[in-house]
Amino acid sequence: MDNALRKECSLNGTECSDDQWCHIGPSQATTVCCAGGLTEPCSLPLETGEGDFELSRWYADPNDKSCSRKCKPFLYKGSKGNQNNFLTKAACENKCQRKPLFNCLQNQEKVRVTTSSGKCKSPCGIGTMLMTPDNEPRLCSPTSPCPQAHWCHVGITRELTVCCSTGEQHMLLSATQRLINNIQVFNTCELPMMKGYGDSYLTRWHFDKKQKKCVKFIYSGEGGNQNMFLTQEDCQTVCPVYRNPCGNGKPFLVEDGDPCSEVLVIGEGDASLTRYYYDEETRTCRKFTYKGSKGNANNFLSVKDCEQMCPVIVNPCRIGEPLLNSLKEPIICGGEESCVSGYWCHVGGSPETTNCCPGTRRPCDLPQEIGQGSEHLERWFFDGSIQMCRKFVYSGTKGNSNNFLTKEACRQACRELNPCTGEPFTGTNSDQVLCTGEQKKDNCPRGHYCHVGANPLTTLCCPKKGKEPCDQAVNRGKGGENLPRWFYDRKQKSCAPFIYGGTGGNENNFMSQSACSEACPVYRNYCPHGIPLVEGNHVTACGIDRGCPDGFICHISNEFNVSVCCQVKCTLASWTTDADFVTALSMLQRNRWQTGAAGPTVKVCANEKGEIRV
Repeated sequence: MDNALRKECSLNGTECSDDQWCHIGPSQATTVCCAGGLTEPCSLPLETGEGDFELSRWYADPNDKSCSRKCKPFLYKGSKGNQNNFLTKAACENKCQRKPLFNCLQNQEKVRVTTSSGKCKSPCGIGTMLMTPDNEPRLCSPTSPCPQAHWCHVGITRELTVCCSTGEQHMLLSATQRLINNIQVFNTCELPMMKGYGDSYLTRWHFDKKQKKCVKFIYSGEGGNQNMFLTQEDCQTVCPVYRNPCGNGKPFLVEDGDPCSEVLVIGEGDASLTRYYYDEETRTCRKFTYKGSKGNANNFLSVKDCEQMCPVIVNPCRIGEPLLNSLKEPIICGGEESCVSGYWCHVGGSPETTNCCPGTRRPCDLPQEIGQGSEHLERWFFDGSIQMCRKFVYSGTKGNSNNFLTKEACRQACRELNPCTGEPFTGTNSDQVLCTGEQKKDNCPRGHYCHVGANPLTTLCCPKKGKEPCDQAVNRGKGGENLPRWFYDRKQKSCAPFIYGGTGGNENNFMSQSACSEACPVYRNYCPHGIPLVEGNHVTACGIDRGCPDGFICHISNEFNVSVCCQVKCTLASWTTDADFVTALSMLQRNRWQTGAAGPTVKVCANEKGEIRV
C-alpha cells in the first residue's frame, strides 16, 4: 500500500470504510485498513500469510458446517493474510459461530427472518429450537421424546425433527393479551392451523376449533406449531372430536359452550346417581354422585362418554397417577428429564404416554406385564425364573418397570445368569433352548454344544469354539459350584478328573470318565495325524499280512505298541514295472507304507509332483 494512502486502524476497525477491513499486524505500522472488506469473513480459507513472524491467531474453518463450529488456532506470518484472522478465540467465535435462526410472527402472519447462510435454520414456527450443550439441535423421536415445555416438530428429514419450545406461543395473541398472559402455555387444540413455509408437501392433520373436528392439510415442512399431527387418529387422541349425542338435530349450546370447561355441579334432590365429570385441572374424568336435577353439561353417564368428549390425559400407569409438573401436566420423562424418588419412567409409544409412574425402581424382581392398549411395542423383560432377559410385545400402557427398550438395557439393570462363553442359543421367541446334557442325545443346533450346569437354568446350548473338545485345554470355569467333572488331558493322553465352578467352561467337560473316554478315546493318539480307522467300535489293525484300504497307511506306534490303519494326507500313486515294484517295496518296508493287492501293481504314497514320501 502506498504510504500516502496508508490508513492506520485500531482493534475495533472503526477507522476503516465499509469496503475495507482492519489488518492487525505485528506492529502499528502494519495495522492498517485493507481493501475488500467482507460482512462474512468466516467463509474465507485459512491464510497464514507471508513474513518471518509467528503470531498466535484464530480462524473459523469454512468446511465446518455444524452449529457448534469452533475456531481453531494458527500461526500468522505477519502480512498478506485475509479477514478470517482473529486475535482471540472469543472474538473469532463471536463473529463466526452459527446462531440458531428463529422465525417471528407478525399480525398472526408468517414472516421469514432474513439471515446469512451461516445461520442454523430452525423449523420451529413459534418458540425456539432446543439446543444441546454442544450447540447442536436437540433431535427427537418416539424413543427420545422432548423434555418438559417442548414438543417434537416432525419434519421431512431427521435433521428437521427437532424439539421446539412451547413457552412462546403467547406471541399469537395481541399485545394486551400477551401482557396479561405472558407466561401461559396454550392448549394444543386451541392453536390455529399453520401451513408453514418451505418446499415440502407433507400430509398433516390439525384440530379445527370452529368445526370441532380434525381436518387434513398440507404442511410445507417448516414453521408449524403443535396443532399438527401425523394421522387423524393421533389428532383425535389429543383433541377428541365433539360427537353429537342428539338423535335428531344438534344440542343447544351457549356461545362457545363446552361441557368440559364447566365446573362440577352435584345438583339438587334426593337421588344418588353415579356420574362422571371432567376435571380440567388434572385433565381426567372422575366419578361423583349426582342428586338428580339442577346439574350442568359436565355430567356423563360413564367414564367412556366423558373421555370421548373431553381432552383427557391418557394415564399409562398401572398403579396411581403420573407425576405432574407445576402446570398440573404429566411430566414427560426420558432424555434430560428423570423421575423423582418413588417413581419410574414409563416409556410408551409416544411422548404423551412417557411419564413418571409411581412404583419401584427395582424391576428385576417384578413379573412380566404385557400391559393394555392396541400398540405392539418390542420390549425386553428380566425373567427371574431363568435369570435371563427375554423379548416380549408390550401393549403400550399399564405395564411395570420390568420393561426395557433393548436387551442391553435389561442386562445393565438385571444381572443375567449366563453359563456360556458367548451368547446362548435362543429360539424363534428369543427363549433360551434347554438341552438334555446327554452326550449321545445332544439336542443343540449346529455350532452349539450342551453346557451342563448345576441345574436346568445353566444347562443351555452354548456356542462351540471351533476346536475339537479333546484338543481344548481344561477350563475350570467360574461360580460357586463344586461339580465333579472329567476332561481329556492332552499331555497325559488320558481322561482326568477336575472340579468345575458351574459356568464359563468349554466343551472339554464331561460328566463321567466313561463319557470322556468315549468322546476322546485313547486310540485317537495312535496316528501322527488324524484318527485311526475304526470298524465296529474297534480300531483296524494291520501288518505285513494285513493291509489297509485305500486312503490309509499302516502305522506302527512304538509308544502304544500297536499297528493301525491311519489316514494319509497325500496322493496314492502306482508303479507297475518290476524295477519300480522292488524300489517301492523297499521304501514300503522301510517307512511302513501300505502295499496294494498281490500282483505286479503296488500303490505307494506320493505328493503332487510324484515324489514318494510318507
